[in-house]
Amino acid sequence: MPKPVIAAMNGPAAGIGASFALACDIRIAVPEAYILEAFVNIGLAPDGGVSWLLPRLVGTGVAYEMFFTGKPLQAADAHRLGLVNRLVPADRLEAEVRELAAQLTQQPKGAMAGAKRAVNHALESNYEEAIEFESYLQEAQAASAEFSEGVQAFLARRAAKQ
Repeated sequence: MPKPVIAAMNGPAAGIGASFALACDIRIAVPEAYILEAFVNIGLAPDGGVSWLLPRLVGTGVAYEMFFTGKPLQAADAHRLGLVNRLVPADRLEAEVRELAAQLTQQPKGAMAGAKRAVNHALESNYEEAIEFESYLQEAQAASAEFSEGVQAFLARRAAKQ
């Protein structure tokens, strides 16, 4: 998915719901939210891609603890670990998510898609391969109308027209 995806977490994200939230690029949660991987409690291994997602987001130690104990990761702890980008009061959740989404609609689509491709590639690459791929993306995007407009706007000291 080349476009940014935002998860608005207004409560528990458990099982496949946790997988969906973790697959998003940005997660905004209320303080009462939590992430629960309780498959162990019913005699199952993780499901829904979470065994790939969670260790990459919080490291293997936290992922193993969640998988082995079936205990929830509270929103404050998820925020501290970088799993949740922002904690907001419940009455502000929808507004915060909409404001961020509106901001992202004003950003160059190709540049955001390139950033997602670069990060996804880098997660499975060594440093040299990641830099090579970034170079490829830079070259491809340097030929785009978005880049041309961005440079013209920068030189004219105005906002780019996306």
